[in-house]
Amino acid sequence: PQATGTLERRPRDGWQRARLFPMGRGARRALKGLILGLCPTSLDAPQGASIEHHVEVYVRFFMCYMPRWMARGIWCALFLMEWSPLWLGQAARRLSSLPPRRRARVIARLARSRFYPVRRLVMVLNSLFMSAYFDSVRVHRALRYAPVPFMKERIALRRELLGRPSETV
Repeated sequence: PQATGTLERRPRDGWQRARLFPMGRGARRALKGLILGLCPTSLDAPQGASIEHHVEVYVRFFMCYMPRWMARGIWCALFLMEWSPLWLGQAARRLSSLPPRRRARVIARLARSRFYPVRRLVMVLNSLFMSAYFDSVRVHRALRYAPVPFMKERIALRRELLGRPSETV
């Protein structure tokens, strides 16, 4: 093993991963609609079912580690966003059932809303989804970004600066 070991958590650490945040069919449909609306869609950006699944799982895990009121707030925000084309007068359908370009226009309009809470809601959801998207291995490869070697290097440097011998993690 390398001096810094792996960066993965193990059961012997006492760490257990939370279960996915519970969501019904409607909430999951809204979540997937937002994933498709907020994640990059350019031709050179990684896309597809595996990326969508990664973002969904990441967001639902992340919601489990939030305070309950915050996770429920995001859950409610999914429905507000899902039905936003209706209350904006943009379409008579849900956001998840709109074509990609139209979905992007609705979200862009919400992001430019004159009401601060609406703009903030879009920013919070966009931040959550982008952190999930950019944490994907496929996106790392596309960006030629290798975080694991960098983190191992930082850990080794920290140990050296503290005068501690490198130990296997």
